[in-house]
Amino acid sequence: MGNGQSSRGGLSKAVYNNPKVKDLRELFMEVFEMIDLNENAEVSPEELRDFLKICPTENGLHSHLEHLSADSKSGEPIKKEQFGNLFAGYVKKEGVPDDETYADVKSWLEEMRTRLQKEVEVRKDRMRAIKGAIFQHLNKEGKVMVPMLEEIYVSTKDDKARSALLDIAKESLEITQEQYTSLYEDRLKSGAPTKREMDLAKSQLRILTERAEEEKRRQSCMQNYCVIA
Repeated sequence: MGNGQSSRGGLSKAVYNNPKVKDLRELFMEVFEMIDLNENAEVSPEELRDFLKICPTENGLHSHLEHLSADSKSGEPIKKEQFGNLFAGYVKKEGVPDDETYADVKSWLEEMRTRLQKEVEVRKDRMRAIKGAIFQHLNKEGKVMVPMLEEIYVSTKDDKARSALLDIAKESLEITQEQYTSLYEDRLKSGAPTKREMDLAKSQLRILTERAEEEKRRQSCMQNYCVIA
């Protein structure tokens, strides 16, 4: 197999450049980009399985995706080129789609894209809720002391959030809720939060929640001590 055919996933140049095949491939890879929540040109087995849960099964592409999912049980991530080859394998097996198949597969891929776009918005809203709860834990009269927020970022090794915080708070030891909100809203404009970003935010909220509970227990003990005394 020549290098050209290899780069086309084993498809001939004529099939690879077929307008219907090209259109479906571009949609298929767009779906991959949306499954790739960590934006690292690969999809974890977990991300693929989560996608398959929302994926209708009436289309031939679904079985190909399930096959790839089964092959990835070792925990190895699925590279972007593997997705491209998966689509090429589908075309090799099914052939260049006729008008009816093309319309069906395109409709299915567009539905997947729509569903994934909804998932993106759900993840964004989840992040907003977590970030908002973090602010409430540290909130003093509508502001947060930068060192307190920075300490949480340092303890969870969230270097990106710490850098953005220090950049926006160059001339003050406190930031307003509006400034704090802009920190994560600017990030969410570029897409869904990655799995790592979600995990870091959850860890930060968990730390603050545990501290608040510990402080509540301490205050309760102090009050009980005072009553006994």
